[in-house]
Amino acid sequence: MPTPATLLALAIAGAAGAITPSGPVVPANLLRIEVRFDRPLPAVSPQAIVLRDGEGRPIEDALLDIALPDHDERTLVLLMQPGRIKHGVTPNLALGPALRQGERFSIEIRDARLAHMLTRSWRVGAAHERRLEPAAWQLTPPPARSTAALVLDLPAAINASAAALIAVADTKGRRVAGRPLLADGETSWRFVPSMPWKPGRYQVRIHPALEDPEGNRLCAAFEARRQSQMQCDDEAHIGFVIARP
Repeated sequence: MPTPATLLALAIAGAAGAITPSGPVVPANLLRIEVRFDRPLPAVSPQAIVLRDGEGRPIEDALLDIALPDHDERTLVLLMQPGRIKHGVTPNLALGPALRQGERFSIEIRDARLAHMLTRSWRVGAAHERRLEPAAWQLTPPPARSTAALVLDLPAAINASAAALIAVADTKGRRVAGRPLLADGETSWRFVPSMPWKPGRYQVRIHPALEDPEGNRLCAAFEARRQSQMQCDDEAHIGFVIARP
């Protein structure tokens, strides 16, 4: 437990944080930005958050006016205006998309409790409007008798907070203990087991709640008609074998 002196030092230093997506390019239909603080930071005001275009001008009506804290108040979820993303709806027709392919934009977060302003900039790439397809993920199995990481390389990023929504089960369906993490701009999922891998058959199991930063899910793309009313109930599986050495 931190000592009173340590807590005082942290309070004086101010909180720090990281903004994701962490890659340099985001799709034009980006829906979700996440901010992870190094300690709880409740009630960050939406007025403290600004999106700017490549010329430094604020992008008006780009973000929903609510910021969603996680249960531990360390993760803040910022949502783009969905109506400006979905084709054919009134805000998109009236204002156009907030992000345009080929341009740059940035986010700024100012709060008196932060050690300094948080900022990140991105280049806007092509929209990503397909549902998640784990069959297209590339799996690299680890060698038997080792604690090397199992690696899943994804064609596009998933949400930064989604690492725990992917798990590994053994041949009897028991969850393998270990530590998952995301790397390479959230396009690589890695799992380090608590114990050495045993030879045998395994399954990667993907929870139906998994999403990418564009709101695409296993059962439907964000752009799909009535996507918000769809209930994703079925998890996805990827089987693999760890061979005997």
